[in-house]
Amino acid sequence: MRVLEFYDIKAEPFNHVLYEGAENINIWTPTAKGAAECLSLSSIPVYAFMLRNATVFPASHLVAVGGRAYIDSFPCSSHAKNNRIRYDDRSILIHDAQRMIVRNPAGTKRIARGIHLLDSGGHNYFHFMIELLPKLLLLKEKAPAYAGWPLIVAASWRANENFKEVLRHAGFENLLFLEEEEGLTAGELLYISKLWNMPFNLKYGHFEISDLRYHPALFRLYDAFIEGLPPGHAGAEGMPGRILLSRANTGQRKYNDKEIEGIAAAHGFEIVDAGKLSFIGQFHLFRNAECIVGPTGASWTNLIFASAGTRALCWMSELWGEFPAFSTLAAMRGVELQYIIFPPGSAKEPHHDYYLDPEIFERRLLKLLNRPAGSKNEKISAHE
Repeated sequence: MRVLEFYDIKAEPFNHVLYEGAENINIWTPTAKGAAECLSLSSIPVYAFMLRNATVFPASHLVAVGGRAYIDSFPCSSHAKNNRIRYDDRSILIHDAQRMIVRNPAGTKRIARGIHLLDSGGHNYFHFMIELLPKLLLLKEKAPAYAGWPLIVAASWRANENFKEVLRHAGFENLLFLEEEEGLTAGELLYISKLWNMPFNLKYGHFEISDLRYHPALFRLYDAFIEGLPPGHAGAEGMPGRILLSRANTGQRKYNDKEIEGIAAAHGFEIVDAGKLSFIGQFHLFRNAECIVGPTGASWTNLIFASAGTRALCWMSELWGEFPAFSTLAAMRGVELQYIIFPPGSAKEPHHDYYLDPEIFERRLLKLLNRPAGSKNEKISAHE
């Protein structure tokens, strides 16, 4: 272990501004009824950094240069808010506002140059698609000369065909996998700050609407990415109009899924485990859906591909607070997303198992479909 001084990389002078942070953005809360609360803020600036002799760590956003530890901190407006946020991960053992204790890797190898694409949540589809991929889309637009540099990525991506498929579509295939116990020092390290920034963990309390900042270029970059995707694939025409997102085999947030899935199926929904589809399969699933329902989870990331006017119903525990990620993605894409927000019962944190009231679910499902109580097995037509 070693102790490093803790710095926000965005405060350092050795940066190149890619986007200023002057544009207004809107952030939306999840809503169970009525209109969602909307907060208007200034967008975050986006920077590129060229770091010399920088060391990166497995499954971590940490970059060390000399005795300094750099991370892309969340832009907090107050000390109290900053104190809620935890940056510790597998490599950052503990930290305060000035220092952090870092786990020494078992070994460190050296490369001449590379692009930093590591993050505490980089194994998760949401964090990969919304926090990491936009950096590469931005790189291709603003600094294409660097696009051939090796991407330093987590070793877990080696077996993740979806992640590699996304990167191929984005034009990046030169991957350098950083093993779990390994460090790496790059003579030149290109680091791009986030276009979407949310705390990965909180020390206490629930998420607040202001726990999200982004730059609107993220959505423009995604639009360009979507234009380059293949227009169809085998089975794309047969994608269901009504889908319920299954969380089968996730190991956490288990609930009375069979009961809920039975109700949804009676109203014409197909049960889909999006995580078992290819990336292109997920793209077409959300692109063609007219109604989407399901528990909160990474599959909702695909709202970035949904068509305007899509109707959606998501459920989550009160312990998520004003978690604004999916409600904001939905609003920016013109998706009509409503929530069922249920009491946590005896649960102390939002990843615990729970029970969803089937009567409440069916009532809200019928409202989503604009159907009177008792309606079943109706088909969606192009005229509805």
